[in-house]
Amino acid sequence: MTKVQSYYIIAGWAEGSKLSFGMGRELEKRGLVKAKKVGQANIIIGHSAGCYMLPHKVSAQVIFLIGAPYWPGRSIVRRVFNNVVTDAPAQIKSWDSWRFLHNRLWNTAYIMARPFRTIKAWRSLRRMLVGLHDDSKIIIIRSSQDSFCSPDVRLLADECENVSFREVEGLHEDCWHNPGLYVDLIIKELLLPR
Repeated sequence: MTKVQSYYIIAGWAEGSKLSFGMGRELEKRGLVKAKKVGQANIIIGHSAGCYMLPHKVSAQVIFLIGAPYWPGRSIVRRVFNNVVTDAPAQIKSWDSWRFLHNRLWNTAYIMARPFRTIKAWRSLRRMLVGLHDDSKIIIIRSSQDSFCSPDVRLLADECENVSFREVEGLHEDCWHNPGLYVDLIIKELLLPR
């Protein structure tokens, strides 16, 4: 990374800056600068439903799609239930009780404060995950215990020349609570030739 890289995070349905700030802080510690608008960023990081909310035209060199809600054959309602209820013990163990509660309170606040984002997120899930941004390098990142993202998401990397797949240990929202692992991967990918 010789020139200053700028990033923009597109958080998911019930997420926002109160949850994603840790990743932003970690990226800035590594020398990246937050872009004011998505169109100004060299690097776009989408998480969860945010992976489907990318603008159609972007000039980013690299797009990271973390925990995309891609699971053919499993309803989104089932995936939400698994994340909120079934995964709760693992989330508490991984993040601690306070961060778990903090996460769920902010999820609720974002849903209540932005009801139209629920509609936008629901509609966005019908879009293609990859194939719309042929000029950008796309890295799909799946957490190994992600209840929203099927292990089969790796097959999408075989469909497009500009798409690759990486898997890391963790849960669906670990990029917010344990961002170092994800930022390490992002920095490593930025150093690879395009």
